[in-house]
Amino acid sequence: MRTALIISALTLTSCKNPLVVKEYLNLISLSPTQGATQVAVDTNIVAGFSEALVPSSIDSQTAYLLDEDGAPVIATASYEAGAHWIVIDPEADLRPNMTYVVTYTSGIMGKNSGPLLAPVQTTFSTAGVNPANSLPTAQAGADQDVGVGATVVVDGSSSSDLEDALLTYAWRMVGAPANSTASLSTTTGPVTEFITDAEGEYIVGLVVNDGVQDSSEDFVIVRALGEAPPPEDTGGSADDTGSTDDEDPPGDTGDTTDTGAKSD
Repeated sequence: MRTALIISALTLTSCKNPLVVKEYLNLISLSPTQGATQVAVDTNIVAGFSEALVPSSIDSQTAYLLDEDGAPVIATASYEAGAHWIVIDPEADLRPNMTYVVTYTSGIMGKNSGPLLAPVQTTFSTAGVNPANSLPTAQAGADQDVGVGATVVVDGSSSSDLEDALLTYAWRMVGAPANSTASLSTTTGPVTEFITDAEGEYIVGLVVNDGVQDSSEDFVIVRALGEAPPPEDTGGSADDTGSTDDEDPPGDTGDTTDTGAKSD
């Protein structure tokens, strides 16, 4: 298995909310980030887009990787439909101490908004053979399916560092339904939470730091599938034996025969 996917925000337009579908396709996140250094040689390259893509528009001609000499890197470009990601998976480990260029062409098509307006290129550099400090690893937890109105707890306490350094945490809400105002209870603790206030998909990202450098970003996808179940009924059971309106009033013996004396 290659290393875990990494997602880190790269704002490429002036759109205030890049997750809202616009008239054009928008690349909203990229890992490794533009200009990143000390990237692991066994990493994948992941780009996130503002909407669902046309799968047939994604191949090694529309999303590809070159080394610093301009030589193509043999890799597979695939589409992760649930997250709107293109994943470039090199066939072999990248070379250490090397700068790479990632290109996404205007041949990539969005299902609703059409192609990228122009090609997008970014660069990153790999780590040396024996880096002085290993990257920490962020673990944001497993994906979740919940109801609308649910309180979602996201636990990053399984994050780790090979040197056992004390970690600091940085959470962010990467994506949410267009009509959601959900926010994280904390962005700096090992555990955070939020309330799903609209139906749809929420993506939460976590980066940890070991005091020297940031980890790759890990993510949790939370899907709010519908209304949250109603609170459990704590009222009386169906066998309630309490009185009803049909019972005789107090003091009434229920005898319909009049035994009183009849006046002459």
